[in-house]
Amino acid sequence: MSTILTNASSGSNVNIGLVLQGGPDGTKEGTENALALQGLKDACLPSLPTSSGYQYKSCTSHTYTPQSETLGAYSGLIPSKTGENDFMMALGYFPSKAIQTAANANGNKLFGIVDFEFTPPVGNIVSVMFSEDQIGYLAGLVAGEVAKSRGGKVAVIGGVDQPSVRRQVNGFGSGVKIACSTCIAYGLYSGTFESDPKLIKTVADLLTDKKVSVVFNAASIFGTLTLKNLTTQQGIYAIGSGSDEWVTNWAYGSVPGIDKCPAAATER
Repeated sequence: MSTILTNASSGSNVNIGLVLQGGPDGTKEGTENALALQGLKDACLPSLPTSSGYQYKSCTSHTYTPQSETLGAYSGLIPSKTGENDFMMALGYFPSKAIQTAANANGNKLFGIVDFEFTPPVGNIVSVMFSEDQIGYLAGLVAGEVAKSRGGKVAVIGGVDQPSVRRQVNGFGSGVKIACSTCIAYGLYSGTFESDPKLIKTVADLLTDKKVSVVFNAASIFGTLTLKNLTTQQGIYAIGSGSDEWVTNWAYGSVPGIDKCPAAATER
């Protein structure tokens, strides 16, 4: 954060905008939203410590939440709030197009996005990336161990076929191979991260037909809703990623299907 603040337009106060993920989970414990809000609270202080190297005396934070987790929900939100901030940060794939639009139109401002990388890079957008292959590998280890006594077939649902998702998918396959050398691992890409009831049912039916016993979600909301289908209707075990799905998808363990969730989250 100190590097970003140093590079922002000079002044006694810096304005930071955090664009949260939309959807029903909001700021529940265990979500990326909750963690991002805590980070913003810790970093953006009314009185910035001079010992940290900031050129600003104070920081003012603004938070914005779209109505839903879709590309369209961010399209008007981010560009319209750019004027209020020196730096704006968003989370995940869905705000990517809006962030790029705002960055292209405001070359003097800085932007950031978590879990998405632009190719080619955009000069005034910082991409915060994690080792997705390690996330997938951990999920693969768990899936392989669970599947050993449950038919030996596992699967990973990828969303849009992009580098960060491919790293999770490939890491998952490597983890499965280490945990269960005789297991069969299937991988598929839905082509979307958004809710698509018809496609969700198609994917769930396909995995059921393959007699898969454990499924890993690398497809955001699409995968989350598919996991809900598989655990409650098909009895297939599920592993989530990106947020604690025991909290979000399974409402703190209070809804059907939680008994089929051996590792509700493979958090970073």
